[in-house]
Amino acid sequence: LFEDVETLIASVQHDDDLWLMIRLTSSLGLRRGEVAGLRFGDLDIDRGELAVERSVAVKTGEQPITVETKTGDVGRATFAIDDDLHEELCRRRNHLLSTAFELEVPVECFFIFQSKNPLVPRRPDFFSRRITTHYRNNPALKRFTLKQLRIFVGTELAEDEVDLTTSQAVLRHSDHNTTARFYVAKRD
Repeated sequence: LFEDVETLIASVQHDDDLWLMIRLTSSLGLRRGEVAGLRFGDLDIDRGELAVERSVAVKTGEQPITVETKTGDVGRATFAIDDDLHEELCRRRNHLLSTAFELEVPVECFFIFQSKNPLVPRRPDFFSRRITTHYRNNPALKRFTLKQLRIFVGTELAEDEVDLTTSQAVLRHSDHNTTARFYVAKRD
């Protein structure tokens, strides 16, 4: 499974959005709405940390809006990020500094994954559509849904013998039974 996820990540090296989305999901266990809700203000450049503070939701026919994470306050967390994630997030942030200056808005208000307007987040289904298109163009790849990439984080924690309470905190479940039932099943 680990090798399959590595192969998937390697296959999207040419697509910065897809690479970053898959890395955030498979490394930190973020939900797609949480990935969509990330702003540059959530990135602590000096400490190499990324905070999850919100999610994005969409009602049919309406623009995406930010909402609480699925599990409310339990869903909020700050994660240490690896050098590759840190580098990509800083690169994206620096690329938008001139746009922030022109709009007279702090770059920290910009969403990491933006629609045409950097102050408007991507719809969460954008990520699902992008990965589906990637699989269609790469039929030999083992297919993972975004939720399966989140589950992958739980199975990696279990394989590393991380206790249930810590796994629950990393995955930000409000109920430890959810963690035990769906995310901490050992790999075959």
